[in-house]
Amino acid sequence: MIKVLHTADIHLDVPFKIANVAKAQTRRSELRGALSSLFTYARLEHFDLMLIAGDMFDREFVTPDTVALVLREMAACSDCRIIIAPGNHDPYTPGSVWAKTEFPSNVYIFCSSELEKLSLDDIGVDVYGYAFTAPYMDSCPFSEPPSLDPSRINILCGHGCLGGSSRHCPITAEDISGSGFDYIALGHIHNSDGIKRTGRTWYGYPGALEGHDFGEPGFGGAIVATMQKVGGVFDCDARGRRFSRRRFETLTVDTSTVRSDTDLLALIDGEIAAHGYGEETQLRLVLTGFLSSAVALSESAILDHISPSLFYAELVMNTEPLPEGDGLDLDPTVRGAFYNSLRPELESDDPELRRTASDALRYGLSALRGDSIL
Repeated sequence: MIKVLHTADIHLDVPFKIANVAKAQTRRSELRGALSSLFTYARLEHFDLMLIAGDMFDREFVTPDTVALVLREMAACSDCRIIIAPGNHDPYTPGSVWAKTEFPSNVYIFCSSELEKLSLDDIGVDVYGYAFTAPYMDSCPFSEPPSLDPSRINILCGHGCLGGSSRHCPITAEDISGSGFDYIALGHIHNSDGIKRTGRTWYGYPGALEGHDFGEPGFGGAIVATMQKVGGVFDCDARGRRFSRRRFETLTVDTSTVRSDTDLLALIDGEIAAHGYGEETQLRLVLTGFLSSAVALSESAILDHISPSLFYAELVMNTEPLPEGDGLDLDPTVRGAFYNSLRPELESDDPELRRTASDALRYGLSALRGDSIL
């Protein structure tokens, strides 16, 4: 039996897409910490193989301190074979870090866009793989499967896009099912949907080690697997394991029942608590539905209220005024006149125009109350 750690899409030095520059820099450091945790786990748990299925680096040219970190972690894992299939963000080119750096002896890097094989006779494993040698790869290197030794564990490590058309190594379901591989370690898709099986082949994406933006929700990690082949029959036990420090999440809250500032904050607090979001969470809060004109809180006030319990927060206001303006249509003061002047836009069939008018109404009413509009 062998132990395999399958990771991909680490994207070292990626710029995190959050507005707070200092916290974005913290996230960059924490991504490095997640990498160190991954290698420490591999060392302490005595893994036989680590498969890195592309995009270890976010770009082809890597900072010296990042290279030094990677080399140090790899060298400390000397008993674990580390096998790398460069991806579209970090392709194997003559000027790349893969070609110009002397890696520890336990590291093997695929360097061709054609399928290659690495035989590990001491553990009865053949690892096949390929490298992006440019930012794009228009065909799948294993669409014509190789001849495999059925007595050995046959693994494929590669970067590519399963399903649909793509210029990043398009892979079809038929490529997977007809490959004959026992396990296919994929990279490229940042949101893992677990390990699957088709025919005799197990396959999957581990997802990003750390999510990079709100399009990559949840905690990131890697796939931990034990594999064996007895009498030509392959067996695999695989599961995801968290390595990320934090997660991105989006929370949508309907404000239609809210009638006061206190009600709104209580509703938001309750939803955040119900989802278990805390200091490990980077949260995008989206307020939707109708919002009473009695709510005077500015966006900054809402953010100031929720931010202390979270690592990072941002707010999206997608609310609309209550029908008839919560009585504003009959208000004889300038508030009513302001509402009625916006009413055609507020009742428009164009959702973008309604949203703009809703923002204008909210800011205008805040200004008339003497409140901050920021």
